[in-house]
Amino acid sequence: MGKHSLIRNPVTDGHSFGRIKNLKIPREPQLASVEAEIYLFLGFHKGTGFGLRHIRHEHGNEILNAGFSRIEDYVASIVRPGTQLY
Repeated sequence: MGKHSLIRNPVTDGHSFGRIKNLKIPREPQLASVEAEIYLFLGFHKGTGFGLRHIRHEHGNEILNAGFSRIEDYVASIVRPGTQLY
């Protein structure tokens, strides 16, 4: 699996973890009111990074101590319909 492999949402068994509606991007007026799906990629971590591997490296112990056995369960508990994203 490569860094751009999608992680399944454990709640829906799909790839999307949610949808951003009416996203407003400062200094990018051409992108006003964009809708976008929220995906969790396998990602990577090398000092910086993105995705599941980066979250695991930076916050894995905290997530496990909070009672989650998998990173994707933690992400699904935060990113869900109605969640305000800033």
